[in-house]
Amino acid sequence: MEALKRAALPALAFLLVPILVARSGAARGGFRIDEAHKISETALLRAWPHPRDPAWTATIIDRTNPPVGKVLFALAIVASGHPLPALPTLGRYERNGIIPATFPSEVTRPYEPCLGPARAVSTIAVALIAALVAWCAMRAGGVFGAVVAVALLLTNFATQLVWATAVFDPLLTLWETALLALALRPRMRFAPIATGIVGALAFQTRINGALFFLVTLPFARRRWQALIAFAVTVLLVNPYYWPNPPARLFAQIRDLRWLLERIPARLTAFDGKWQFLLEIVGGDVPGLLLLFAAAAGTIVVAMRWRVLPYDARIAGAWCLATIIAFVVWLPVAWPRYMFATVPPLCVLAAVGCGAFQRAITSSVTLTRRSMASTITAAISFGSMNPSRRSGQNGVSMPPGATLMTRAFVPFASARKASV
Repeated sequence: MEALKRAALPALAFLLVPILVARSGAARGGFRIDEAHKISETALLRAWPHPRDPAWTATIIDRTNPPVGKVLFALAIVASGHPLPALPTLGRYERNGIIPATFPSEVTRPYEPCLGPARAVSTIAVALIAALVAWCAMRAGGVFGAVVAVALLLTNFATQLVWATAVFDPLLTLWETALLALALRPRMRFAPIATGIVGALAFQTRINGALFFLVTLPFARRRWQALIAFAVTVLLVNPYYWPNPPARLFAQIRDLRWLLERIPARLTAFDGKWQFLLEIVGGDVPGLLLLFAAAAGTIVVAMRWRVLPYDARIAGAWCLATIIAFVVWLPVAWPRYMFATVPPLCVLAAVGCGAFQRAITSSVTLTRRSMASTITAAISFGSMNPSRRSGQNGVSMPPGATLMTRAFVPFASARKASV
């Protein structure tokens, strides 16, 4: 019964996402930025059994984008009954490291049947994120904190930007949030192996997903198991590495750096990165509430570390480390990238809400105890004969003392017996 209660809020959070997406109409409309390109990359599933197929290295874009998001989009397209797009990908339109954000209708028309299934993957990913945030927030801040965290997640601009858009950011953030859940369950039998597998999926969804694995690794037990699981999973899911893993990995990182140097919306200044976070995540009233609540949670973690529950300490430390690592790394001013910071901010808010709730509960409990003590003392004092009220100072209790008096003056019966 208790397990069902704990699962109720995550299940509700999961169901809320598709309902809100349907009511908002976010899944309708034509191609948005990068959607056609991401869908075109699902064609690489055709080359999956052939690691030396030229498709894996045809363009610098195809080489640098890891395959996990492409594979999940491809599986959704096949499950919906539509054929996969044909090779080559839209990466062929790359010029000096830049690929168009949108394409003319004659270019995107072959990908239109695939748009709905690919967007559904993003919606399911955000629904799973909401469920994981609810679960993690309950452990870190109780039911009240979890309700606040889910509400802040679902009303944030960054969430609504990607929850029905065919890009890989929801999948990357899903693996990130799953790593937080694993950090909160380090004693689980297969937690180290699961940490390695999920970390590898994050890394092979986008290269910067390795940051989330590195942040989670110190929280894991038997880290060597996590590292082995990470390496094995990376090799299994990416055929691009198979001919020569070290050389292909270094070439991929080199190509990625070359691309980032040519992106126009670069973020190089440290303060500019934090300002971008504030503008995207906290640019409206729900966003400001999220930032305020997360700041309160940060203060609680910093000032109340020793008295916080274990799960609140772990969640607070993990969220702060993840947000700092991600923002410091952030190389480009792309709004959808900031979605990765929203779940950690929401869980930080839950930590603050949990501390507030415990403070209120403790204050009410102390007030009730104080009132009870005052009433008890008054009753005890009033029930004694004035001439015998010094019984606690050496005079025995009168024979007719009430049961209530005896209960509140523990030595009364012993004194009476000694007489």
